[in-house]
Amino acid sequence: MIATPKEIQEENKPKMKRIASLDFQRGFAIWMMVFLHVFNHIWDFSHVSLNDLFSTLNFGLSLVMVLMAFLGGFAGYFILISSVVNSLATTKSALKGIPPGKLLFKRLLTGIGILLAGRLTETFGYYGYFGRVLQSGDSILEASTWTDPFALSFFWRRIFLMEALQIIGWSQIITGIIAYLLVRNGGAKKFTRNLIVYAGLAVAILVATPFMWNWIDNLNIWPNLPSVGLLENWNIATTPENLIYHDAWPSEVLQSENASFLTYICVVLAGDLYPIFPFLATSFIGSAWGLFLAKPKPSRRLPLYGGLITLGIFVVGAVLNIILGFDLNFRCPPMQYFFLLLGAQFGLMILLLWLVEYRGKAQKFGNNIIVKYFRLWGTIALSVFSLQIWSLVPRAILNPFFNINLMSEKFPFKYGWWVLLFAVLTILCYDILFWLWAQINFIFSFEWFIIKLGSLPTKSASRRLNVKEILHEVEWMDYKELSQ
Repeated sequence: MIATPKEIQEENKPKMKRIASLDFQRGFAIWMMVFLHVFNHIWDFSHVSLNDLFSTLNFGLSLVMVLMAFLGGFAGYFILISSVVNSLATTKSALKGIPPGKLLFKRLLTGIGILLAGRLTETFGYYGYFGRVLQSGDSILEASTWTDPFALSFFWRRIFLMEALQIIGWSQIITGIIAYLLVRNGGAKKFTRNLIVYAGLAVAILVATPFMWNWIDNLNIWPNLPSVGLLENWNIATTPENLIYHDAWPSEVLQSENASFLTYICVVLAGDLYPIFPFLATSFIGSAWGLFLAKPKPSRRLPLYGGLITLGIFVVGAVLNIILGFDLNFRCPPMQYFFLLLGAQFGLMILLLWLVEYRGKAQKFGNNIIVKYFRLWGTIALSVFSLQIWSLVPRAILNPFFNINLMSEKFPFKYGWWVLLFAVLTILCYDILFWLWAQINFIFSFEWFIIKLGSLPTKSASRRLNVKEILHEVEWMDYKELSQ
């Protein structure tokens, strides 16, 4: 049978080149977020303190709690992986001769698209208006449920919050501008200079972070400045969430109660939960590592360099924990905790790079059925961030069979096995959604819209939402061979 021109074109089309370990980690990071959030949402462990671990609680349960707490702070992991991929793609594109202006325009459009996606998500999603209505415990057939002032307040208050999509969007914009300045006029070939710039910016952000936090925390010491909400006479929250935490910066509630343009700027710089200081440093570190991977002939010692960097990050974290004391905090994490998280995230990325790409196992690893499962999650990772309200589906279905209201109440601590079951069911609900959505290549996902936006300057759309290609027809990068 003679092949048609279209079939010949498809056969001769070059395969996408990707890094298997990064694709896997991107999917695993978002999968882990969904799984662990179930425990945060419906398991009441509020009475458990650090002093209870490995004393009042047995070793196994204590270990589970520690792992949950530590991995629950892994939003920076996704930021790191995304930055590596963006830097790698931008550098390689620039080396191929694509004009830096087009690359910048694409990065800016992508960043703006992510910020818009984040705003819609935070306003209407799990933590926004619809999420609060569904979790209120009140009948959704009553008009008062939908007009409740507390639920309506989320249209406004979620503006004053730096969630994962917000920091990813801002990082995309900022690093995109810096990448443009570095790659223009043939600068993409100046690997050493560009590496020094990214490393220097990362260090500058990390060093400046405590000073930026202190400065914003104490802006009200300047009485001569005009009162614009943030600078003096704080309005203390009067919402149902008026807890001790909300009486001080950077509480989301306090931020929205003192709304102003200046407040928003301060939220972006040093607010709840993932502000530019210090998380932009994670993006710069990822951008620097992307340069290493983009070199036509990567160093054979790259995993060793990565291991030494990981060790250095852990040493800084250990020193800070000795000086400042250990502090486990999810909101604007203390620097001593941030360094431990960053070291674990960076170290895991390096470990997998060494085990997969630098040992010549990329093809076997990338085509493994379990790895493919997680890679499918990573294909629409931003959409998963945006669709966390889908986690309510198994709770809504099984709610009539429980004595507690699963939409608004939590399981007592001793019923952790029920929570584990719901975590598994939640993952299963996402798997069903993804399988159905994959049949139409995730049309109308946030990635689909962002790809459409990003294709405007280059006039060529990414194929990374073509499920058949991304899962089965990828050419995996083999750094063992490249570094020879």
